[in-house]
Amino acid sequence: MRKFLTICLALLGIGLGGTVVAQTIGSVSNGYIEEGNLYRPGNIIKTIMMSNRGQDAVTCRRECDADSNCNAYLYLQEAPNRKPICYLRMLSLPHQARRDHGFTKVVAGTKLSLLRDVHEITPYPSRAIQGGVKLRSFKVLNEDPIACSDACYREGNCTGYTHKPRTVLPKSAPAMCTLFSKNGTLTANTKVGYLSGSKTPLSVPRGSRLPTRSGTAPTARPALSPKRPVIQRPSGQTITIPDQTPEDNPSLSDDDDAQFPGEMLEPEKR
Repeated sequence: MRKFLTICLALLGIGLGGTVVAQTIGSVSNGYIEEGNLYRPGNIIKTIMMSNRGQDAVTCRRECDADSNCNAYLYLQEAPNRKPICYLRMLSLPHQARRDHGFTKVVAGTKLSLLRDVHEITPYPSRAIQGGVKLRSFKVLNEDPIACSDACYREGNCTGYTHKPRTVLPKSAPAMCTLFSKNGTLTANTKVGYLSGSKTPLSVPRGSRLPTRSGTAPTARPALSPKRPVIQRPSGQTITIPDQTPEDNPSLSDDDDAQFPGEMLEPEKR
């Protein structure tokens, strides 16, 4: 049954046009946490016009790979008659992220390394913490896997977390985040879409350990500010691969905000 559904989704994607990029929200692939069609406004450090045939979300992801300042990407097609745009970002802020964006196509991903470098949390893809002391659990708004890690980072009593993805079969259940005040152990079995993290390294089953930074994680950290970070945008950051944006179609150009360079505007009302 699951194989049948996968084939149907693939055929639907082909019918809509463009390359199908299958993503399981919360899974890790090519070093990125897959976020599916999650749209995050703001925090853009580079905008790339996808001008040629064959340039898709994979092309956008590779552009992020090549930029040392990029920690996340967003592949966006505003409407069927508009060329896709690739947005590279320094952070993945969970605030205002949503899936009811109204765009034709969105594919997003965040580097797994962002959890280590920004949240100072060791990530464990496809694992769940069990047997720990629960701090609290909450429904994850818009199925954003970064929101769970962000919540643990902000809460001083949190030692670790597990993000459980939304399920459809055998029954529907929303995405959930569980924060722990005392960690337990990691599950030995692989659970697709699960994502756990810990402020101190945990013992994991053989063959599944991820490289982490040396040293121990601090016990307390300042909260990430929910306000828009001030980013100095270098000149010439709006580029085209390889064609120039048509002058008669200004809607394809980057939308800048005087107060916050690189700001993406909200979707147009349709």
